[in-house]
Amino acid sequence: MVFNGRSLKDFETMSFPIGQDVNEYGNVLFSNEINYDVNKMKKLFDKHVHMFNQDQKIVYYRIIQACSFEQVGFFFGKGYGGYR
Repeated sequence: MVFNGRSLKDFETMSFPIGQDVNEYGNVLFSNEINYDVNKMKKLFDKHVHMFNQDQKIVYYRIIQACSFEQVGFFFGKGYGGYR
């Protein structure tokens, strides 16, 4: 919206982020990404990890390995069905 000269404040019914997070990081998307409930995400993960199919398990463990060993790389994902 900023690139188009607009703001959320231009829309009366649109909620607007309040607080220091947006100002502190200067990026609403970044701020939203780091402000999540870790315990809630852990519970969701524990509930669903056993349902990963073989392809999902491979991707998951490759990403975890890359993060654990601070490897640089790119990961591409797609919605339902994935890439072949």
